[in-house]
Amino acid sequence: MAKGYNVDSEIKSWQRYEIQLRAKRATQVLKILAYDNYQLGEFIKGVLKANINYRIPSKTDSNKRRWNSCKWWLKFLDDADEITFSQIQPEPTIESSKRWLERQVTSTLATMEMAFGSQFIINYLLVHGKERLTEKQKQRANMFFNDMSAQRLVLDEIKRELGDLEFVKLIFSMDEKKRTHLNRISVNS
Repeated sequence: MAKGYNVDSEIKSWQRYEIQLRAKRATQVLKILAYDNYQLGEFIKGVLKANINYRIPSKTDSNKRRWNSCKWWLKFLDDADEITFSQIQPEPTIESSKRWLERQVTSTLATMEMAFGSQFIINYLLVHGKERLTEKQKQRANMFFNDMSAQRLVLDEIKRELGDLEFVKLIFSMDEKKRTHLNRISVNS
């Protein structure tokens, strides 16, 4: 007997596996178990198969994805179906795109601007990027362009980050058409 459980006398050892799920994923799991007709053990093996693999290192191939899986692991999984909990990514917004650019791209753009000594490379990238826009991206940009309250929120955030003086300098570094648009936003808010 092991910690209060009756164990078949033929079983000499076992391994315990736990999966902890919270909130939406826990609800997802319950739906899968209830409606997709999985046995609990089969389900857990499927989750493990999708997330963990034990591989035998290759002497000739450095790509770990091409290494063979350990036989004991494959035997344990017993041809279980992979079960993943991929969450649907929300549609990107102009605000989330701005935050991503700030985190991932700004230092590279600054490096390029310094390397070329001008805004030339940034302007080139903008021209090149506009050529590649999808219809969905154009639609999202136009919707944001026409939503003055959303633009005002982003401008206020930028102003808080830069401070008043740097914000004004940034606005006056823009061409007249863009300055007029920003002025229209701030007057109408």
